[in-house]
Amino acid sequence: MARTITYVNSLGAELVLTNSAPFLLEDFSETENVNIYSSTSMNQDGNSYLSNTLDVRDISLDICLIATSNEELISYKNKVNKIFNPKIGEGYLIYTDSVKTRKVKCIVNKIPFFTDINGIASEGLISLTANNPYWTDLSESKEEIALSLEGNWHEGYLFVLSQHYDEYVQNLHRIQACENEIEKILKESLVGSEIDPKDAPRHNKALKKNKNKPVIDFQSYSFQYFGGVDLFAIEGVNQNTVLSIITEIGTDITKFHSANAFSNWLHLCPNQKVTGGKVISNHTKRGTNPLSQALKSVANVIGNLKTVTHLTRFFKKIAYKNGWKEAITATAHKLAVIIYNMLTKYEPYKPFVREVNEQTERTKKLKEVEKILKAQNIKIEELNFSY
Repeated sequence: MARTITYVNSLGAELVLTNSAPFLLEDFSETENVNIYSSTSMNQDGNSYLSNTLDVRDISLDICLIATSNEELISYKNKVNKIFNPKIGEGYLIYTDSVKTRKVKCIVNKIPFFTDINGIASEGLISLTANNPYWTDLSESKEEIALSLEGNWHEGYLFVLSQHYDEYVQNLHRIQACENEIEKILKESLVGSEIDPKDAPRHNKALKKNKNKPVIDFQSYSFQYFGGVDLFAIEGVNQNTVLSIITEIGTDITKFHSANAFSNWLHLCPNQKVTGGKVISNHTKRGTNPLSQALKSVANVIGNLKTVTHLTRFFKKIAYKNGWKEAITATAHKLAVIIYNMLTKYEPYKPFVREVNEQTERTKKLKEVEKILKAQNIKIEELNFSY
């Protein structure tokens, strides 16, 4: 079997280096230093060994890009530079040969360097560093796996294990019964609804399999329950979030007279403590609220999204200024305001659009200037602007 190296970066993009074009692996080398610690006593010849540690593992990949045209060669270079980008963090290097397959976590420590041979070929050097120098073996045989399952099992331990397994199966049946009861209650509450569940938009994120995901089709039920409002359109909102909203506030969110009152009930608003005109504390109120925890979970998901949206930009801006924890609370507050406005005004989710907002702000500023001019009885002709 030929030697193959696959690198997968933190964004999931991968590049396979083989013994053939277009991405040819010419050489693979790694260096690993050993740090030896010793001590010397008075009048002692030599040193006494104490311990030793492995240093980081440096890995070098000598590659050759082979193309059919100069334009194709440039695209290959761009692909290598994009995947082996030092700015996107750690990735995985998977090494496969005729003997075994192993994997190590590493980071690119230099931008790939290329030297053109001719117009359609170029040699390059890729340097990586594995902070954890140990490789993980991925090529265990069936015999090795079978041997790892053998043992001198004590009958008492096997009995306890069977008891825990029976309890696990019983809990699965209880969860299923609970979900069936929830679906029954939802169907009873939606009797007479004029909204057709078939009109509910379908979102791929709600179709993904997850061990904690309810089997109930909450996309259709929530669309009916909230009068045609699609909460799944919001980034990060899933079945558990919608279920928390239904159980905590029901259909009548107007019991809160404003979005701020709703956020305050969720303990997502700053609780200012002022003494002598000076703010001494600005932390949110303490307390546990299931819906608040659900929104914070959604905020954390938004912070980890790879797609760029208004909410992800907002989260990262707050995280850069005040830290991840504060960004979660601020984004959860923003989500509460969005949900309140959607449910009270029966309007769809409208993601923030920078150009539209800039035009709105410009119109608002012009009206303020016009108001000041009228108040001061100033005519446009009297203004002397110099450009």
